[in-house]
Amino acid sequence: MALTKKSVEKKVIAILAETLDRPAQGIRKDAQLVDDLGINSFTMIRVVYMVEEFFSVRVEPESIGSIRTVADIVDHIIEQSSRGT
Repeated sequence: MALTKKSVEKKVIAILAETLDRPAQGIRKDAQLVDDLGINSFTMIRVVYMVEEFFSVRVEPESIGSIRTVADIVDHIIEQSSRGT
């Protein structure tokens, strides 16, 4: 699967929409996970699990705290996939 930033962004938004039970059209790439989307720590764990499973990447626990926006998730996936981890 060729990962482009746009394809990753689209899937991440779909994962968030499914997890949060809200329309994907209302989720922007610059949305703050906590402030704009209301994600709590339990929901974040679910999102991380789904991202790891779909993209075959690892999100280290210490990295989770620096992921604050939808774009941060996308960037993390792109970075990890380019490393092959």
